[in-house]
Amino acid sequence: MNNMKTIFLCLVFLTLLVGGVGYAGTYFDSAHGNSTHGVNRTSTTQYATGNCAHCHEQHASIDGAEPAPNSVSPDPGPDQVLLFSEEETVCEYCHDGNSAADNIQIQFDDKTYAHPTDDYSGVHKVSESTTADMDPGDYDPTNSLHAECVDCHNPHAAGSTVHTAETNTVTATSPLYKVSGVNPPSTAAWVTPAAASYTEKPTSTGISFEYELCYKCHSSWTGPNDPVVRDTAKEFNSANASYHSVEDTGKASAYGTYVNPWDKDSLMYCSDCHGSETSSDPAGPHGSTIAHILKGNYNRDTGKSGQSTSDHLCFDCHDYQTYKAGGTNSGGSGFAKSSGNLHTSTNHNAAVCMDCHSALPHGINRKHLIVLTTDNADYINSAKITSFTNVDDRDYVKLNCATIGIGCH
Repeated sequence: MNNMKTIFLCLVFLTLLVGGVGYAGTYFDSAHGNSTHGVNRTSTTQYATGNCAHCHEQHASIDGAEPAPNSVSPDPGPDQVLLFSEEETVCEYCHDGNSAADNIQIQFDDKTYAHPTDDYSGVHKVSESTTADMDPGDYDPTNSLHAECVDCHNPHAAGSTVHTAETNTVTATSPLYKVSGVNPPSTAAWVTPAAASYTEKPTSTGISFEYELCYKCHSSWTGPNDPVVRDTAKEFNSANASYHSVEDTGKASAYGTYVNPWDKDSLMYCSDCHGSETSSDPAGPHGSTIAHILKGNYNRDTGKSGQSTSDHLCFDCHDYQTYKAGGTNSGGSGFAKSSGNLHTSTNHNAAVCMDCHSALPHGINRKHLIVLTTDNADYINSAKITSFTNVDDRDYVKLNCATIGIGCH
C-alpha cells in the first residue's frame, strides 16, 4: 500500500508540473511545502508535514468526501488536481484558526462584506497558468467574475510574509507569489484601456505588483461580459491629474503631512486600504464589517469638526490634525494661504472630507482628488464644490473655489 501511495504522489507531481501550476522547487520553499511549518492535515499523520497528500487524494479515501465530478463545460469530469474536497473546503480545512494560525474562513463567513469565495466552486481554470488560456471576461461563460482562493493565491508557491509599508511589489516570500494577473497599458489620462491591450502574467511568471492581481476582476480587462466592473486601472492611471500611488508616485503635494512612515513618494498596495477592520486579523482583502472591504471608515463623518474620526481610513496615512476640520496643525498642507492651512480654517469647520474630495478616492482627472457637484455619481457623496481652480504655490483665495452649503463662498 505504501508503494502504491508513493507511485500515486509521483503521478500527482507529474500531472501538476505538466499542467503548469506546480513548481516543485518553489513548493518546497513555500508556506505550504515547508517541512517545518507546511500544510499538515491531522487526519493524514502517515505523511510528513508539507507532503502533497495532505491536499491531494486519489479517491478521497483518507478523510474527505470526494467532490462530485464537474458536469459544466469546458472542464467536465473529476477534479483536475485530485483534491480531497472542493477547493475552498480544502483551504478552509486548515485556515480556520486551528491547523493554521490565520483564520481566513471566519472572515468570509462572518464579515458583512467579503470576497464571495464560498459562492463558487470549480470555476477557476487550471489552464490559467498559461498566457494563451487567460481569457478576459470568459473564465466561465456564465460566471466570468469569481473569487476562489486560487484566483488570488498559488498554493504551490505562496509565502507567508506580510508586505512592507511604502512598497507595492510582490516577492518570493509573499502570499501572492506566482499568482496570475494583468498589467494595463500606458494610456492618456482617464481612458479605459482596451481588454486586449493588457499584458497577461500567467502563474509561471507571476505578478510583480499586487494591483496586477486585483485588475483581473477590477478593470476593463474582464471585457464586455461584466459591464458593472469597477475600472480601477482607469482610476489609478498615472497620467491622471491625481490618484493614490498604487501604480506610480509623483502627483502628491510636497507640502502634505503624513503619518510615519508614509510620505508623498510612498507606493501603496491595494490591501493597504482594503482588508479587515480589525488589525489583528490576517492581512488581505478577505472581508470587513465596513463596505468595500475597507480597513477603516470613509464616510460623511470623516474629518468632521467636533467629532473624533481619527480612526477613519484617511488618517492611517494623512495626519489627522492637519486635515480634519478645526485641526491644530496650521501648516503642512498644500491647501493654504499666508494665514496658514485652510483645512483647519474656522471657515471650513462645517466641512468633511467628502465635501471636496472624491468619495471613491482611487483617482480622478482633477488635482488633489477634488470633485465637483456635476461629476459622476460614483465619485460624489453630497459633494459641495461647484468650481475649482488649482493653485500650486499655496496662495489660495476665495475666488479659486465656489461651493454650495458650506463656508462663505
